[in-house]
Amino acid sequence: MAASPSGVNRFYLALGAAALIGVALLIYQVKAPKAVSIPANVAILAADTAGFRGYLLGSDSAKVEIAEYADYQCPACQLFESVQFPSVRQQLIETGLVRWRYRDFPLVQHRNSRLAAHAAACGGDQGRFWELHTLLYERQPEWSESGNAAGRFRDYARTVGLDLAKYDDCMTSAKFAGRIQASLNEGTQVGVGSTPTFLIGGRLYPGALSSDSLRLAGLFVSLYLYLFKLGLIGTLACGTGGCETVQLSPQSRFLGVDVALIGVVGYALLLVLAMLTLQPRFAGPSLPSRLLAFGAGLAVLFAAYLTSLELFVIHAICRWCVTSAALITVIFLLSLRDLRRAPSAGRRPSASGRTAPRSRGWPSRRWAWSTETSAPVRSTPSRSASFPSTTCRPRRRTCSGSSR
Repeated sequence: MAASPSGVNRFYLALGAAALIGVALLIYQVKAPKAVSIPANVAILAADTAGFRGYLLGSDSAKVEIAEYADYQCPACQLFESVQFPSVRQQLIETGLVRWRYRDFPLVQHRNSRLAAHAAACGGDQGRFWELHTLLYERQPEWSESGNAAGRFRDYARTVGLDLAKYDDCMTSAKFAGRIQASLNEGTQVGVGSTPTFLIGGRLYPGALSSDSLRLAGLFVSLYLYLFKLGLIGTLACGTGGCETVQLSPQSRFLGVDVALIGVVGYALLLVLAMLTLQPRFAGPSLPSRLLAFGAGLAVLFAAYLTSLELFVIHAICRWCVTSAALITVIFLLSLRDLRRAPSAGRRPSASGRTAPRSRGWPSRRWAWSTETSAPVRSTPSRSASFPSTTCRPRRRTCSGSSR
């Protein structure tokens, strides 16, 4: 019995539809980005390090260079990048005081960190490193635990205007894997154990720095003004010219001492006190913590006094002085916050969230228990079996773990 014309038509329609679907899948497979994998512990070639010291931002003539070792998937790094770095960039880098050097330090527990570092490097290959770098940190919550991080990075590459064909070739070739590994090795050799860590003048400063970075910025501002007063800087970078008017006025001295020098000494003392509060023996609301808050409070009052002189006596505004006043105000508020958050010197939190008697060797107020790390960066106190398997790290200040 012959098939009906309608049955034959349905057969060929189905066959044609299947063929179209097959062709569409084939085209998708051909055009879809290839799977991307950035290997660790790759062989480092001479081309990976020749003439490359990191991603630089700022003037080559800057007197100070700060190297940042960071992990794109590290929450503390993201906090620094989004909250503090914009001020550092505006007040220190763009003014020519500091040159910034960014180095990759991917931690092994962050599965997408190397991939993100390579995506940023491919952005740099097209002259868009800092644009993609900023976007990666800004969108960190979207991709940090995503199973399709490569796809999201490709979307970010499109957003910053990269040539996607060149970007795809760069990612699939893993051409910068050796450079990332070399950066990691450099950090390990100089003693980096957590992210972010900053190398300034041959010394390492681990942690997101929080108010410490602000104290350092204030120190740089005061030093800049004092160098001008000493005649070592010809003209201050001040758009309105009010800076020099203020700095050369009789009110630029207090009790016979140059105000800029007072600022240098004051910020330096605040930095020293901040370092003391990191020591385990100064756990809880210790004397250095209280002195830190008290000293910052006095500095706020002094800054208010100087601002009133500018407004009502000198009738000129120094934007560097305003910057310093803003910095010290924030430092004071952060110092008060840290003091209030400090646990009691005689009690510590237990695994259940209740307090327990304090034992010798308990970490300072800036340290907290975390199950996020995979290797300790400092020795931890002895714990009973009731405590979870954890490591000690600064509270929200760093990400730490194995870097191999």
